[in-house]
Amino acid sequence: MDDVLPSCLEELSNHYSNLEDELKKDHGFVTSYRSLRDEYEACCEMVSESCGFPDDYAEAFSEKMRVLANIQELATSYLATQKELGPRIPNKFSPKEKVPKKAESFKFGEIESRKPAWCFHRTDVDANDFGFNLDSKQFDNMIVRLKSFETLTWKEILYKNRDDSNHFTEVEELSKSAKDRLRELNLDELDHLVQLRINKPTRLWGFFVGDDPHLHLLWYDPEHKVFASST
Repeated sequence: MDDVLPSCLEELSNHYSNLEDELKKDHGFVTSYRSLRDEYEACCEMVSESCGFPDDYAEAFSEKMRVLANIQELATSYLATQKELGPRIPNKFSPKEKVPKKAESFKFGEIESRKPAWCFHRTDVDANDFGFNLDSKQFDNMIVRLKSFETLTWKEILYKNRDDSNHFTEVEELSKSAKDRLRELNLDELDHLVQLRINKPTRLWGFFVGDDPHLHLLWYDPEHKVFASST
């Protein structure tokens, strides 16, 4: 009787070899990302520790955004490689925290009297018209605006001055491209987003999670294209 190698193990061996080849291609990205991630986490701690010291806070926040920009640049480079070689890892957004389905479900009443804080780790850099990609002037304008919000409470920002275009917006009121992008990011269960006005056309978009007063920033919208009426 002829010896026959087990096909299941042969297939496993071939599959493992293919995985090894793919992992070698991605090793540089992984190494760079882990280094930048550690640097980013250190910057986040510096930002937290410098609250109450405006000069130190501004310096720490600027460094944090510099590192975040490097991470975004690395992600752009990686995605370009994926397009050339074909996707190897699904490009899906899998939020660690449970995302609230309704605006009321994140208990706004528990944070309305608190001053705002910002989270950047959910920013979407790949959206076509409203990806979180800023030039130096846009970045400076955004920082000035966010700092101005930090003297107010969330209730004052979102409810007391609606003429300033800072408020909750129902997802159903968004443009088709924005709703499609939420679906791609696995955020389509959100019923509301928060929009903050940076200047006449420009908006920042984000959402809350739980009773955390941090707004998770998602999109930078320089031409107000997230909202349906602008399309």
